[in-house]
Amino acid sequence: MENLNAAQLDELTFMTGIDEKGAIANDTYFTYYVEETRPGNAYISKWYNDASAHPLASTSKAGTPGGTVTYTFDAGLSAEARAAYSETLTLWSDIANISFKEETANPAAAGMKFSVATGSGGDTFVPANGARLAGAGVTDLPAQASPNGPFGRQAEIAIDPGSNTFNSFTPSNSWLTTAVTHELGHVIGLGHTGRYNGPSSEGQRGVYDSKLYSVMSYFDPADTSAGYYANYPVSGTNWTQFTSAGTDTGSPQTPMMMDILAIQRIYGASTSSTFAGGQTYGFNANITDASKSFYDFTVNKLPVVTLYNSGTNNTLDLSGYRTNSTINLNPGTFSSASASGQLVNNIGIAYGTRIDTAIGGAGNDIIFGNADNNRVDGGGGTNTFIITGASTNFTVLKVGALDTIVTDKTTGAVDTLTNIQAIEFQDPVCFTTGTRIGVIRDSRAVEVAVEGLRVGDVAVTAAGGRRSIRWIGHRRITPSEHAVPSRQWPIRILPGAFGTDPSGHAVPARDLRLSPGHPVLVGADADNEGGVLVPVMCLINGTSIARERVETVDYWHIELDGHDILLAEGLPAESFIECGTRAWFGEAAACSVLADPDFTPAELPGRCRPVAVEGPKVEAERRRLDSVFAAHLSAQADWPNGGDTIMSDFL
Repeated sequence: MENLNAAQLDELTFMTGIDEKGAIANDTYFTYYVEETRPGNAYISKWYNDASAHPLASTSKAGTPGGTVTYTFDAGLSAEARAAYSETLTLWSDIANISFKEETANPAAAGMKFSVATGSGGDTFVPANGARLAGAGVTDLPAQASPNGPFGRQAEIAIDPGSNTFNSFTPSNSWLTTAVTHELGHVIGLGHTGRYNGPSSEGQRGVYDSKLYSVMSYFDPADTSAGYYANYPVSGTNWTQFTSAGTDTGSPQTPMMMDILAIQRIYGASTSSTFAGGQTYGFNANITDASKSFYDFTVNKLPVVTLYNSGTNNTLDLSGYRTNSTINLNPGTFSSASASGQLVNNIGIAYGTRIDTAIGGAGNDIIFGNADNNRVDGGGGTNTFIITGASTNFTVLKVGALDTIVTDKTTGAVDTLTNIQAIEFQDPVCFTTGTRIGVIRDSRAVEVAVEGLRVGDVAVTAAGGRRSIRWIGHRRITPSEHAVPSRQWPIRILPGAFGTDPSGHAVPARDLRLSPGHPVLVGADADNEGGVLVPVMCLINGTSIARERVETVDYWHIELDGHDILLAEGLPAESFIECGTRAWFGEAAACSVLADPDFTPAELPGRCRPVAVEGPKVEAERRRLDSVFAAHLSAQADWPNGGDTIMSDFL
């Protein structure tokens, strides 16, 4: 299991009904709503009880294979519908250790039936055996005998396609593909990601209760009315495109990141070879079974998918697009690519999945490497490859007119780049030891030194929000070990260098030291809404903001449950955003350094605010900071009888 935060773990338990250890949990979708959607015949191993509800063990065996579930089709079901259901069953079995087989000899004995819908929308029925297990938190336990438990009949799915067509990946049919994947998720054991079903709803459960992370969610990531919209870990998502043919809005066609973790919590990972390494997704897809249609972008014209794979040597091929794409090869991140060039965050990479080869299209592409041995072909256009780490830790060798070999001297990883016109190096941006961060402790707002923070602490955001700390990173640097030591020195910001807050307190309140590339918020309103993030190195004036010579420096960073702006000594400063840089803080990277933190890529997707490194907004802030400094000097120079004053606070 990946290193998940508390909100993700909570969501997984809610939608599966079992906790990390496989025990039946008390506060889940199945305790909220069980009348229609109950865990079905497929899930004996999930609940691990006999037909009379007597547990066979104190906990269920999470990760136990689901075996083979039989299914049948209603005689009146169209060939297109049958194909759609069959392909989606294949997709789920390529992800989780559960198999499906059509029962043709005796359809009445099948555990699951696909029927012709008699009403609009989609509906799933899963029978229960009516028995109850005291203290387990579930109202009824699933039927164990297939298909007729004490309360009988098969698990059943019926979806009305309306004016749309089953088994079609044209843009207008996206919701129907979602409906099939969603309803099958129910029948094999997944609940919704929040307390709702049909018209009944208690609202959004949390930041991962979103279609960006789960096909089982009701909440579109672009829905600004969603309760947690402002706190999403990834912002800017758009799945709507406007073309001459009309307006189309996509929705998840495959199990998404949380769904994959959830279904594997129940059954374990698939043992099939479909996604076991060597797969190409996108154009020139080589997936060998019925799952191919979802990931073949010559077929799937409006892809909203998550790529899953348990092996290596996998490729994301976007060569068929003529628009600009942003590709991020790091697991748990999103890429943005489509024929229209308008979709954002529509291609996810599942946690633990390695995609090491990227092929761009004809547009100007931005590609983020993943610190493994990447092979990248930018295709046409002017393309940029972004590397995690300091330029001094890499050798860059030009080979011929189009190829470049980049070697990480600290790990030995080699990136082979073709048709890449620019290479940019990126380091994490950091706080130094002693920096006090605003958090909530014992129901009170307090400031805690960064080295004293704990995962699970609740940070106060610049706009007054609350976010849980999910990860804390730490590295020590010795600047003298680098070719240009001054580039490793922290930036010292004097108290009051940014003026005062609405309450009249100096900003920052005390000396603040940041890594050179750490963005701070400028140009925001009094509530710290709006504005842009500017790397502090862009604001150096040599007086109130200056590099500080040090022998060693300890850099820290904090990742929240969603990207946001922290209060560091009262100054709004960016939280950590994961794009493959986490490894630079780890023990495994002890031989490397957090060198050259001067680069902050403005194009990094998912940031809560835009980044500016130059231009009118940066120039305006420089002028404002100079005027603040001048006002401090003027105030300190206002002595009564003349004479000399040393501006020790500022020089």
